[in-house]
Amino acid sequence: MARKLGGNRAGSGKVASNPGLDKWVDSIANHSSSASKVKDVMVKTIPVDYIVTDENNPRKLHVDSKLIKKIIQTHPLKDQATSNTDSEWIEPYVKEVVEAYSLQGKEIGDLTSLVEFAFSLQSAEKMLHPVVVWKEESTFHLMVGERRYLSHLLLQETHIYSRIHLERPSQFELDLLQWKENMDREEMSLYDRLTRIQKLIEDVGGRSAITVVQLAAIIGKSRTVAHRYIYVLEAKSDLLMPYIKEGRVTELKKAAELAKLTDSELNARLGIGQKKVDKKSSGPAPIKINKGADTKAIEKLVRAAAESLDIGDLLESADFSNPKNAGEILNTILSKLSEAK
Repeated sequence: MARKLGGNRAGSGKVASNPGLDKWVDSIANHSSSASKVKDVMVKTIPVDYIVTDENNPRKLHVDSKLIKKIIQTHPLKDQATSNTDSEWIEPYVKEVVEAYSLQGKEIGDLTSLVEFAFSLQSAEKMLHPVVVWKEESTFHLMVGERRYLSHLLLQETHIYSRIHLERPSQFELDLLQWKENMDREEMSLYDRLTRIQKLIEDVGGRSAITVVQLAAIIGKSRTVAHRYIYVLEAKSDLLMPYIKEGRVTELKKAAELAKLTDSELNARLGIGQKKVDKKSSGPAPIKINKGADTKAIEKLVRAAAESLDIGDLLESADFSNPKNAGEILNTILSKLSEAK
């Protein structure tokens, strides 16, 4: 059985009310963001070199600031991004970088996306939405806006517009803010969303401390969607989450349905561990005889073979008068021989 998040399954039983959490949920529902709960917020430009990224960001980019800083030393793109009017240069540029740094898989996709974004942005002055950071002495911890930050590095911009929190947010506030930023992005997989929601639930004290209604308000989704997330996180089979991570299941609704199944039922539904039927080994392919074939010669050959195999009785009333009949007789004999193996 899978490890439960605590308390009753979604939609069953009753969870004790938590006044503190209820207040939080009401605030989130009304304002759609936890940022308003943090005092002393300002917007200004800050040096990009003073920014530290969050390793737990749910986007899980496979390209980080260290790699970008290396790339711009050997393959600067600022001039190309600002001087070109079309994007024809992007593909050969990415290809050169991929070969130079032996990038693979998602690294290539993430780099391409960042280069395209940098080309669209072109300069720090054109960015409409500032990144969000919290300040710790002279260091700024990035909360939201990793792609915008990395694109600034690609463009070799020295400063970036930032919304600065002077107090460190709680882990719940940080997780929620990142969820709000990323939940509608296509790049965020079902597995990433599930792990992020699991973390939000743990932040508020576990499953026993939150109702489905409260979770729906926190993540900004319907109760039905919240139910489905809980179903998957409390799945009967421990195999479901690994399968989701592997990409075998990509839709939340389907995952919620599969959450009710045991290990064996889940594997059967997904066709895992089952031998594939080899259509070629199911029997001999039917033989077709051309219209112009000599049916008398075919009859002589087939009858001789049947006598040697002691199955001549099959041909007592056989009609070899035309190619179609001859073909059907020949295929019948082949089927009998296959069954006898």
